[in-house]
Amino acid sequence: MDYGKLNTVEKAVVEILSIEVDFLPRKYIFSCLDSLGIYDDDKQMFTYTTIRPVLAELEAQGFILGTNKGVRVPAPFCFQVVQELVKADRFAKIAHALLQASPFNIWNGHYRFDSDKAFFRALQIAMYGKKAAVDIDVVYKCGMEAFPLDFRKNPPVLQLLNRPFQPQLLDNMALAVILLHAAKGPTLVLAPLSVGANCPVSYDHHGHPGGKSSG
Repeated sequence: MDYGKLNTVEKAVVEILSIEVDFLPRKYIFSCLDSLGIYDDDKQMFTYTTIRPVLAELEAQGFILGTNKGVRVPAPFCFQVVQELVKADRFAKIAHALLQASPFNIWNGHYRFDSDKAFFRALQIAMYGKKAAVDIDVVYKCGMEAFPLDFRKNPPVLQLLNRPFQPQLLDNMALAVILLHAAKGPTLVLAPLSVGANCPVSYDHHGHPGGKSSG
């Protein structure tokens, strides 16, 4: 799906929901758009009435899914949108607006994840969000404790990066830290978008590039 052709409001909604990962109650969309300086045709903050046609159009085109719990962008498209935001250096601003409207669920210094989607939300904000208050180590540890079986064979950071893998994402220093946690087993092979279709980039168990894989 190409969301680049959407209008400003529709595009912003898709981007907000892509960072959220899980269903987001509609009321939080209003606050996010307001923080981003995006308003309705009358230059007013969006309401349930004015956002309804926007969401209906996005759902009709297949960009979002809607339920009584809220709306979301389905995977893997949401993660692809996030990668585009990171490359354009627009992720942090939108993530900040989202966290203002819908903060993390933290209790006694520990992140509480009621679903793996909530973990992915926190993980990608920790990786890409440039927000010092988001401790990558704590996010990763809490997520792995909450879902040990789900991620034992398929490390979550690789699920975020292999969409497919784009080397420029590693420009974010936070990724170097999280890769140390993800790469504790055999060499990790990431299929790149731009370094050659048959030349995947490999990383050793320290998270350091290991050159081109022979496979």
